[in-house]
Amino acid sequence: MGKMTDEKIIEKAKKKFPQHKLLNLRVKKNPKKPYKKTVFEKAIELRHFYPVYQVYIHDFYLTFTSTSIKNAESVKVKIDDKLWIELYYIFDRVD
Repeated sequence: MGKMTDEKIIEKAKKKFPQHKLLNLRVKKNPKKPYKKTVFEKAIELRHFYPVYQVYIHDFYLTFTSTSIKNAESVKVKIDDKLWIELYYIFDRVD
């Protein structure tokens, strides 16, 4: 089995993290950072203290907030292919 292409990863991420639905996500036990810098850098670093986040994926952006930090403000991030790939490698859904 060869390496997955970015297109295949994006397709899988969109199925795993559907739009227009409030999702509870947990940082994976051993998250893989697909890029040197990621908007989820702090979530990875602090995963042992704050492992669960709520994400709502809109049409062109997502809102991201910690469920563990009291009074945490949501962060708004523009969605692009890179972000879908980061979601796939860094988070798992908590159902």
